[in-house]
Amino acid sequence: MLNEAELITRFSQVIPQLPEHAFDDHYPPHSSLRLYSDGPFEVYYAPLDYVNSSARITIVGLTPGKHTMCRSLAVVKSMMQGGFSWEEAQKAAKLKAAFSNARDSLAEMLDYIGLCEWLRRVAGNPSIASCREIFGTANSFVHMTSVIRYPTFFKGKNYSGTPDPLKNSFLRQMIDTIFRREVQRLPDTGFVPLGDTVSSVFEYLQVEDKRVLYGLPHPSGANMERINYFLDKKRRELLSPKTNPVKIDAAKRRLLGKVPELLNAVNVR
Repeated sequence: MLNEAELITRFSQVIPQLPEHAFDDHYPPHSSLRLYSDGPFEVYYAPLDYVNSSARITIVGLTPGKHTMCRSLAVVKSMMQGGFSWEEAQKAAKLKAAFSNARDSLAEMLDYIGLCEWLRRVAGNPSIASCREIFGTANSFVHMTSVIRYPTFFKGKNYSGTPDPLKNSFLRQMIDTIFRREVQRLPDTGFVPLGDTVSSVFEYLQVEDKRVLYGLPHPSGANMERINYFLDKKRRELLSPKTNPVKIDAAKRRLLGKVPELLNAVNVR
């Protein structure tokens, strides 16, 4: 079983010694960071353990990709060389690396469903203009994480959720232990799961439904057609066959109705 404290102790010594190519996502992950290998699956450590337990909104992906992994490693090494503590370096790594390629689309969708108004109320700050501020001046109100905390690869590529993570003993162990404990540390948050696989993990863990904003399109660049349709930027008749407008419309209706429920479900400080 993975022990988070032991991993931190171990890798706080390993990361400052990594060669330069370990921070370049054009190279394979460095072997000294490997946690698990079984057939096509490999799991590596990245310094993404920081949990903002006072967060009011938690954005949840499947697993960090190689870009996030390399960026978080580089931030931690640089800060530790600059005299910062491991805890300070990890916090900075999470804020700078998590969802760094998807923040504009993510913030735009969160604004669209009305979450900015919710953020103003829970933050007690009516001047917050957009959910983009959770990645900047309002970052104390957000937590960013993944149901599989450590970067996971399948056949050498970023793991996309197929095959089902709940059917792999090691991935399920991470969900049952690390992610379950993380959810328990976030009693005052609303959750935004990204993608169907992540949503299925929340259902598996039986997280209180009214705290979970199911159905937001994944904010990756490869998903722009679905995002644009969700945001009313692309008409239905122009969609390609790969996009299911009925599913997106149903999710949008649920989300637009869910934010008012979230205001009642999460205590406003």
